[in-house]
Amino acid sequence: MSAPDFSGAAVRVAPQQVAVTDHAHSARSRRGLTAGEEIGARYRLQEVVGVGGMATVWRARDERLERPVALKVIADALTEDAVAVARFAREARTQVKIRHANIVRVHDYDLAARQPYIVMDYIAGATLSERLDRAPLEPCAIKALARELLAAVAAVHDHGVLHRDIKPANVLFDSDGHARLTDFGLAQLEGQITHSDEVVGTLRFLAPELLQGSPATRQSDLFGLGVLLRTVAGATELHPATGLTPVPDSPQHVADLIEQLTRVSPHDRPRDAHAALAQIDTAAISARTRAGSTPSRASVRAAPESSCMTTLWSSSSAVNSFESPAAACVSARSRIRRASGDTSVAAPARSLFA
Repeated sequence: MSAPDFSGAAVRVAPQQVAVTDHAHSARSRRGLTAGEEIGARYRLQEVVGVGGMATVWRARDERLERPVALKVIADALTEDAVAVARFAREARTQVKIRHANIVRVHDYDLAARQPYIVMDYIAGATLSERLDRAPLEPCAIKALARELLAAVAAVHDHGVLHRDIKPANVLFDSDGHARLTDFGLAQLEGQITHSDEVVGTLRFLAPELLQGSPATRQSDLFGLGVLLRTVAGATELHPATGLTPVPDSPQHVADLIEQLTRVSPHDRPRDAHAALAQIDTAAISARTRAGSTPSRASVRAAPESSCMTTLWSSSSAVNSFESPAAACVSARSRIRRASGDTSVAAPARSLFA
């Protein structure tokens, strides 16, 4: 039997205790704000699009630049909590420095406002968690997702930051179908030591060493990403202390990567996200070489799989149409091969979901 799914809530793991974040006060975070209100003499609130224990996210309009934005406002109940406000400030200052195509950008923030807020890209698409509730991903899309999220994690780590809460609920899809990592509320600087008696994260995605009291590292972030990819691949998840079941039918190099990312010992996982990305590219080059072509690493990184993802995730994708995900994946691969002069069309592997 799989462990309870805690993927929607962050937890603090302390000795003899697991406390799931209380969302009961989240409604109070909206009492002081109403639709139509203007924040910071610039951002007009339109509607609530997300509610969590720490903050409420509004869709708003930037009246100065005439564009939609997402406004993350700290909860009323936490405005006098020095620790919570400091964490919110750290989130804003951390995320604003990281610029990458697969990370939700922060454009502005005001930590001195009546209710501190962060202004971010407004991503109209669903979260990965919501997408998985609607339809499974085919192998080509899983590979594209792995590449995009590894690139995002690499960018985060290159800035000396650990995300610490990588999970499907924290991945959004933009209008072009590309993945965007978001929610840096639990992020910390690499090497920073937290309270020794607790671990902050989402239980299902916590690396085993974190549960044993070790500090967060790049490898613990990679473990969380590995569990996310296992979830996407349809693997039955067990608590890390109990063990993880094998990844079901999937391209061998993808299954190998997931297995490496989720190894019990952090020393047995890839050195960093860049190394894991290189592994995907090397596997793709080997596969194409065996098929009779000699692609360059640059051409592999041009990401034909991203077209599969776009087909699956865009507003006109199989998720929202009568075309099945498998048919969409075959169709995308067919168009790619015709465009590159390769007329052979191979059906994708079986669906990863039984």
